[in-house]
Amino acid sequence: MTRKTSLCFAVLLFVSATLLRVPQGWAEPYVRLGGTVKLYTSVFTEGGEGAGLFPHEAGDFALTRAELWVKLNGYASDNVSFRARADFIYTADKVYDDFSDIEAGSGFSSEVQEFDINFREASFKIMDIFVPGMDLIVGRQRTRWGTSDEYNVIDNLNPVDYANLYSFDPDYFVRHEPMEGFTLEYLFPFDFDLKIQGVYFLSFKPSPLPAGFGGFLALQQKQGLDELTSSIGLPPGTSGAVLEDVPDYELENGVFGIRLSGNLLNFDWGLSYFRGFQTLPLPETILTDLTGEIPSITGFYGYPRLDVFGFDLAGEIYSVGVWAEVGVYIPEDKDTVILVQTPLG
Repeated sequence: MTRKTSLCFAVLLFVSATLLRVPQGWAEPYVRLGGTVKLYTSVFTEGGEGAGLFPHEAGDFALTRAELWVKLNGYASDNVSFRARADFIYTADKVYDDFSDIEAGSGFSSEVQEFDINFREASFKIMDIFVPGMDLIVGRQRTRWGTSDEYNVIDNLNPVDYANLYSFDPDYFVRHEPMEGFTLEYLFPFDFDLKIQGVYFLSFKPSPLPAGFGGFLALQQKQGLDELTSSIGLPPGTSGAVLEDVPDYELENGVFGIRLSGNLLNFDWGLSYFRGFQTLPLPETILTDLTGEIPSITGFYGYPRLDVFGFDLAGEIYSVGVWAEVGVYIPEDKDTVILVQTPLG
């Protein structure tokens, strides 16, 4: 069991323990259980290489799966609420090409069983924890910043899920991945709305990518290599993509954000700062080797640091809605190093 999964179970155990016994004088717990069923079935009418992504033949099934989303939320007491969601996913389009696909680890393999469980959310919220107006949220959660409906230039705390890049399902379109951590909010006791929010997620989490993305990167690199080798009389070469610089599970690699928001002249506004990492892999080193009988090219990818200063605004002027978002991105100063090894050095 990973530390992330352990945290989710710890949250669920806390909620269960709180529900079993309510201190005298507190309200009785309230629990609401709901769910969603989603079915996906499609078939390719023509074959295609898919440009390195989703190669298929005519008659192959695509995205054939069934999903059950189970949602639990409610109140454990007057000032403690909770929410959780588990997705049960069955897929019927698995491909078994080598032994690693059918070998089970830790007594279970989702590849073999075609069934998986994803804890989308598991958190509890303690209201008025230290002083009135201060709330603490602990557990796996999704924290959204920004004012637009879909694309938010300052909504960087949770990584975007690109695994269903070609899906038109609104539940997957520009979906963000929840993360484990803490959110502390304080509503100032003023006559006008003014709130400060601090967020800390325990570790870095990359954006999920569609199946075949690594092969797609390697294919793009190989095309550039073949253009080079054909011009100097060398045979076509090989290509590879390697994730090399991935942030470790350490406190210093956690994701941090702070946001001050309020209302002024009937406009909601917010000032924010985010410190984390790029969630898409970026090339750090491209190594081309022309010394062997077959040339090769290897791309080494990583996730550099990223700081973002943000401002968002939403309101209306004479019944006309107005919104704006500004994000100033300050990436880590890194250059992509291109190395070419030749017989001459």
